[in-house]
Amino acid sequence: MADPAVGSPPQPRKSLLNASAAGAAFLVLVQMLSRLLTFVMNQTLIRYLSPAILGQAAQLELYMMTILFFSRESLRMALQRQAEASSEDKETPDAANQDPKTDSNDDKIIEGTSRGQAQTVVNSSYLAVPMGVAVIAGGWVLQQAYTRVSVSDSPAKPDDTTRYFQLSLAIYAVASLLELLSEPGFALAQQRMLYSLRAGCESMAVISNCAVTLAVTVAAARYYGTKAIKGPDSGLETLPFAIGQAVFALCLVIGYPFRLWAIAKRDGFSLGLKKIYSRARRITRREIRTGQSYYFHMPTVAIAGTMWFQSVIKHVLTQGDSMLVIWFASTEDQGIYALAANYGSLIARLLFKPIEETSRNLLSKLLNIDDNNNSVDGKIDGKGKEKAESASPSQENISEALTILHLILRFYTILSTLITCLGPTLAPLALRKVAGARWADSPAAQTLSTYCYYIPLLAVNGITEAFVQSVATTRDLGRQSVWMLWFSVVFGVASWGFVKKMGMGADGLVWANCVNMGMRILWSVVFIRGYFRRVGGGKRGVELEKIMPGGLLVTVAVGVGAVARRVVGEKGVMMDYVKGAGLAGVVGIVCLFSERHFFMDCYKLFKLARKR
Repeated sequence: MADPAVGSPPQPRKSLLNASAAGAAFLVLVQMLSRLLTFVMNQTLIRYLSPAILGQAAQLELYMMTILFFSRESLRMALQRQAEASSEDKETPDAANQDPKTDSNDDKIIEGTSRGQAQTVVNSSYLAVPMGVAVIAGGWVLQQAYTRVSVSDSPAKPDDTTRYFQLSLAIYAVASLLELLSEPGFALAQQRMLYSLRAGCESMAVISNCAVTLAVTVAAARYYGTKAIKGPDSGLETLPFAIGQAVFALCLVIGYPFRLWAIAKRDGFSLGLKKIYSRARRITRREIRTGQSYYFHMPTVAIAGTMWFQSVIKHVLTQGDSMLVIWFASTEDQGIYALAANYGSLIARLLFKPIEETSRNLLSKLLNIDDNNNSVDGKIDGKGKEKAESASPSQENISEALTILHLILRFYTILSTLITCLGPTLAPLALRKVAGARWADSPAAQTLSTYCYYIPLLAVNGITEAFVQSVATTRDLGRQSVWMLWFSVVFGVASWGFVKKMGMGADGLVWANCVNMGMRILWSVVFIRGYFRRVGGGKRGVELEKIMPGGLLVTVAVGVGAVARRVVGEKGVMMDYVKGAGLAGVVGIVCLFSERHFFMDCYKLFKLARKR
């Protein structure tokens, strides 16, 4: 599949759906490769690692995710909201906007042009690096709360489980900064829809990470002797994970500039910091005043600042379960929960995340520009409330955005029906097959079953919040931040009630997350209805009948799910797998028949998009 945008400036609006469809496919493939390799690696590492070491690895991953999230997430969302350069700006040489008295060889980058927008993305992305340094420095005390490690009970080796932890922590911090240095490349690939380029860089990084982590772990186990298999303790504990993550970051830092250098040279922008000039103004017939120069586009930075405060709350809500597990559970229990959560969220990482990323990018381009490709709703130019309320996207763009929203939500509800009806029964069997009896007989099996009820909420929240982030004004984002602050309070209370008061353990964290996601979805739905009521004149909006699965599928799925709970056991004998596969096959066939028109519409839409 060829990338429709490789090596070219941003494509015309008519190719947005085509590029986004191809982009979603590329990102899904990357996620599948990443998850497959990670799965194979984890299956091998389970033989060498104890639950305590796995729990420490989960802490380190949370530490790095916190650094990256606070450093770059708000910048990514702000940069995606930029309008495209108009066709006039793309075709007009930048020299036309320069002072004729200046040197003709003075190659200035002018704002609003294709070169100017590319340089704005590059320059702004470098802000993630000092933000990362600040997060690491300011979070050094909080790191103690994030990474509380239980000291070994063995008096002979009181620090056996922590001897490499601090070194691993330092390597993870360095790897985070290296990954932030690759952010300009990522942002540029995202802005120009160079999805195959991004897929190539990330695939190589994932392969290198898995290969190095596995090689170091196995080599250390052999060096320390057979105790790794009997123990199980790899000797180097979490250090292989840290080394692998550093290799991952190095691949991104090297890969993006290597692949983007030729494009930057051809299109006349720099992959480093470079000044951008505002448009020249004619003062008199003979006098032209050169525009002011700057490195960072302040309206974009302002939007990123607003989103940063919101991202703090969002991170607490998103990673709250991991934080609470660290506070409430031992490292061994953390490892058990981490395994269940990793398997449970597999479909979210494989499918939902790529769809969310490409949808946010596509919706931003559809709904943030008018027919003249000017910024609307006051999102980037920051010219105030009057413009935000008067401007609106074209009706064609609104219709296309609604079509995309309907298709994704309908797909999610179909998938959710299958997961909630069959998942809780079949998930423990799958866990026994892939992780073995030791894990299947632990509380991880029950937690994985409960997680199946959380996955549909995770999916719907992802696409609805992607829509909000694509079109919301600064004032809307401020209101959302206030509401999310209250949601975090409710989430904390629910977690305390389920985990501590009711003693539900890891299952309680899953149900608390369900409460959290439900509140966030409700807020987003109210916002989306209000948005379409404003831009569509009260006649446009999401229609419930277009996103709900057919009655036949729901009836059969519920019935088969009830049968599965009675006839399928969890001991993992052959007949259990046969029964589970047979019942799942029945539901799958009914799904294809009941939703055949929907699947055909999806096929026709993407076939049409590829021809455009």
